[in-house]
Amino acid sequence: MKTLSIYLNFDGTCKEAFEHYANVFNTKIEAMTYAEAPANSGMSDVGKAHQDRMMHCSLPINDTVAIMGSDVAGDHCQQHKPGNNYSISLDVENKKEADRVFAGLSNGGQAIMPPSETFWNCYWGMCADKFGVQWMISAPL
Repeated sequence: MKTLSIYLNFDGTCKEAFEHYANVFNTKIEAMTYAEAPANSGMSDVGKAHQDRMMHCSLPINDTVAIMGSDVAGDHCQQHKPGNNYSISLDVENKKEADRVFAGLSNGGQAIMPPSETFWNCYWGMCADKFGVQWMISAPL
């Protein structure tokens, strides 16, 4: 395994939260809004109302620790509830390891987004394990 991070989800306050965290940890935000995603990215339409929401934020704390996050958008807004607004993000060495870990974690749970190649140049998937913990697994292409 390469790194493990916490991934937080917000209902429209991701930018505000990450600006606060950047202040606290004296670091800079790396971010992309839904409007900035490529048109052919395969992402579902989030509607005009959510285009300015954060699709992804990363806040490096040091060389090995980062907090990541995004705003829910579109149809996913109804699923957002405080308490289920996090995932554990795990970077692994390669696609084979990503498939193995994803299969193990989703066994008895739920494959939310099966691993596939993404426009941000990684192999990525999301699942919930049988205990309800949400996981994001990524590997380099």
